[in-house]
Amino acid sequence: MAAQGFPARRVAALLHVSESGYYAWRERPASDRDRRHAWLTWLITDLHRQSGSSWGYRRVHEELDRRLGIKVSHGTVERLMRRAGLRGTPPGRLPAAGGSGECAQPGTRWILDAAVCATREGDLCVAVVLDAVGRHLLSWRAAAAPDRGLLTRTLQAALARRANTPVPAAPGFSCVFTERTVASGCAPPDAVTGEWYDHAVAETFWEHVRHVPPGTPAGLPPPRAELSRVLNRLARQGPTSREPNLPLL
Repeated sequence: MAAQGFPARRVAALLHVSESGYYAWRERPASDRDRRHAWLTWLITDLHRQSGSSWGYRRVHEELDRRLGIKVSHGTVERLMRRAGLRGTPPGRLPAAGGSGECAQPGTRWILDAAVCATREGDLCVAVVLDAVGRHLLSWRAAAAPDRGLLTRTLQAALARRANTPVPAAPGFSCVFTERTVASGCAPPDAVTGEWYDHAVAETFWEHVRHVPPGTPAGLPPPRAELSRVLNRLARQGPTSREPNLPLL
């Protein structure tokens, strides 16, 4: 309050402390704990922004450990996010349309992404085409290792599905790639990187895919057949139910 122009004497009176005590508190150096919390809040805010405001404290805690190697309790992350006014998107709900998805029609913007999914038989690179506006899976393909051909086959499957969809194509179509796909070298040289909203849609999709189904033994990833079942179910939830069961390999 004093920093905003209020007299220090009035501030001290409102806080029921002496004026000298107020000045002593204001000039006291920040503790190690306060400095660490300020640093953590800066990192948490940046991670939350990168997710398009979709990550909650559990995912932010996971990213602090996995990506940055920072050990901190769930409770601390939750408390700092609450103080900073940061909240995540509830599980299973994609972020509200905004940015690239605002005022657009389903089918006008596609997101191409590829990520590694752990299965009981070994890791698989799964490429997907997502509708950024309708926020659903259009097509997917998987292979043992990422390559540009995998993305090409996935895009061809999405284009074939679009050709068989009775809904007419909307004008202003665009196709973007996630940052990790561009960094992996799988995207074409002239690939356009998506905005924060596109990345938030992609991350929320992968969180849903990687959700461990009930009955899975603790510590074990799902079998490939289960991953295929989840992806095919998500593909059939799009604008048309005529998507065939896609082979995993």
